[in-house]
Amino acid sequence: MDVHSALGEYFEQAARSSREHGDKADDGDDASSGVLMAGISVPALPTASTTVVSSAHAAQGTTDFVVRQLVGYLPLESRLAIGAAPELLQSPGARFQLQRFSAPAARAELRRRALEYSAQHGAVSGGMHVSCVGRGENLYGSAGVESEILREAFGAEVPFSGFFANGEFGRVGWRTFAHTFTSSLAIFR
Repeated sequence: MDVHSALGEYFEQAARSSREHGDKADDGDDASSGVLMAGISVPALPTASTTVVSSAHAAQGTTDFVVRQLVGYLPLESRLAIGAAPELLQSPGARFQLQRFSAPAARAELRRRALEYSAQHGAVSGGMHVSCVGRGENLYGSAGVESEILREAFGAEVPFSGFFANGEFGRVGWRTFAHTFTSSLAIFR
């Protein structure tokens, strides 16, 4: 299936699902579940000679991406509207990729990152957890999912405080962005 067909099918399916079920994200485990979003690469450093891959990521073969919502698609004109600042897409070497946001993916990523941090840095004394209102029960269908993941990774005795926000701040590459559908952690050591 080509990109035009895939995007057209996605937006038709999203519109149909929204009419039938509202805007709640799908918690299915199949590859087609969730919300399709745009990932835009962020340069490692703000210089003219920058490549999009930082040295830390070069070893892993990965790039930092900021994720934004797809706003619309006009297949006859080959136009895709993304909720992102134009300079991100106009940066030298900028890359774009489609990403699927779903409850299983969000769980897996938070678990992976929390366990990696715990393994690399050892014991922590506490933390602050700021999660998007689009997560929590709205995404997972039950309360406390992310808190349980943090207890698994850092220990039940480690205190975390937190709240839900309508936008979170976090670093991607060399810049700090306002994000949506994210969980941000400040770890106290």
